Amino acid sequence: MICKVSIIIPVFNVEKYLSKALDSIISQSLGFENIEVILIDDKSSDNSPKIMKEYEKKYDNIKCIFCKKGSGFAGKPRNIGLKNATSDYIMFLDSDDYLDKNSCKKLYETITEENADIVSGSYAVKNRKRAYEFNENPWILTLTSPKLDKEVKIKRTREMLSDPDLNL
Repeated sequence: MICKVSIIIPVFNVEKYLSKALDSIISQSLGFENIEVILIDDKSSDNSPKIMKEYEKKYDNIKCIFCKKGSGFAGKPRNIGLKNATSDYIMFLDSDDYLDKNSCKKLYETITEENADIVSGSYAVKNRKRAYEFNENPWILTLTSPKLDKEVKIKRTREMLSDPDLNL
């Protein structure tokens, strides 16, 4: 199965949130048949692996990988997901987050229409008063365009990496 987008999700003790994250992917307007989901469990001790297996049994485009040893951070599972992804485009989603129903479609259309190397969407978070705060910080970044000279590519990369909302 060749999908348009691979979504990589590191998983660790998120039984309360995982179904909501996965259901938000399944209901994407891009069409779930166009999405590959790679779940990488980092040695959870709750019911997260059970939930992962249930979704994998139900859907052919969900792959589950179970680490033999926990790493304690999301980087290792994300790298495992990158090695197993088959789509041309990769998305990362934290297992306690979820997507708006048009997220994948908007990002996919933007990256293909703009011939961009990287796109990033906006996001909303609940503040202490349980109200949503919207952060509109979309990126469309092209680093490999032959039309751009080297200095412009370097400048754009520096601007992107210095963005305070990047949280590297």
